[in-house]
Amino acid sequence: MSNSSPVNPGDTATAASYNSLRSDVLDPATGHAHTGGTDGTKIAPMGLTGATAATRYVGATASGAPASGTFAIGDFVIDQTGKVWVCTVAGTSGTWVSVGGTVGVVGWAPVAHPLGHEGSASYTGATTNIAASGGSVAVPIWVPAAMQLQSISFYIGTNVSTTELRLYKQTLNSGNVAQNVLDEVPGANSASAAVSGSATNTRTVTGAPVYLDPGLYWLVLRVTGGTVLSLGSLAGGGFSPNRAQTKTLGSALGATLDFVAATWTKVTTIWAVRLDGRVFGETTAY
Repeated sequence: MSNSSPVNPGDTATAASYNSLRSDVLDPATGHAHTGGTDGTKIAPMGLTGATAATRYVGATASGAPASGTFAIGDFVIDQTGKVWVCTVAGTSGTWVSVGGTVGVVGWAPVAHPLGHEGSASYTGATTNIAASGGSVAVPIWVPAAMQLQSISFYIGTNVSTTELRLYKQTLNSGNVAQNVLDEVPGANSASAAVSGSATNTRTVTGAPVYLDPGLYWLVLRVTGGTVLSLGSLAGGGFSPNRAQTKTLGSALGATLDFVAATWTKVTTIWAVRLDGRVFGETTAY
C-alpha cells in the first residue's frame, strides 16, 4: 500500500503500510499539521512564502489564556468561551494576546478604576467597614484598553484584617441571557494575606502579567480574618446609581461566583480599589 493508496473495507494493514501512513501524516517535511501525541512532532504549516514563522495549536482552556505550562512564540489555544489566544512572548506561562481583542483600541491601560471613580476625590479620609469572617464587596471595574494586569491596589483604614481578592468576568457577553455565575479571570487573584492599616496596599496577582481585554470586570475583596476591615470609600450622592454590592460569603473565593444569589446588597459607595497594569514593555506596574 503506497502513501496515496485508497483504503477499502476488509483491507489489512501491514507494519510497512502503517509506517508509511504514519510518516505521511506526522512527518513535518510532508506539510501535514498534527500535534503528534507523545512523540514530540509539532504542527507543520504549509510555509507559503511570507508566512514561514513557527506556529502550533497547543490545545484549549476553559477560559482565557493558559495560566501554567511553557510555551513558544506563535503557539495558540482556543478557549471554551469562543476566544483564540496567541503567545507573543515565550516562557512560563508566556504572554498571550486575544485575537481581535484590541480591534479599534490602541495602547495599554496603565490603570483601571471602579465605575464612577472620581480622580480628584480623597478616598483616604473616610472608610466603610467590611464584616469579619467572609464580608465581601464586589466592585465593577472598567478597563478602557487592553491591559497587562500586574497588581491590585486598595486603601485600608485603621481596622485591619486578612483579605483575599479575585477578578471575575461575564463570559456569555449577552445582556439578554441570564448568567448568575461569573467565571474568574485565571491568574488575576491574590491569596489571603494580612494588610497594612492607614495605607495603600498593593498585591501582585498570581499570574502576573495577566492579559485583560477592554471591558467590564468585577473585583471581589473578601475578609478572611476574624475582625472587620475598613476599606477606603466615597459616599454616593442623592442621584448616584448602584456602584457595587456586598455580602458575607461563607466560603473562600473560587473559580466561579454567584453574583445574584440572595443576600447580595447593592450600594452606591465608590470604593478605593484599582487594577495596576504594565506599559512600555516594563516588568512592573506603571
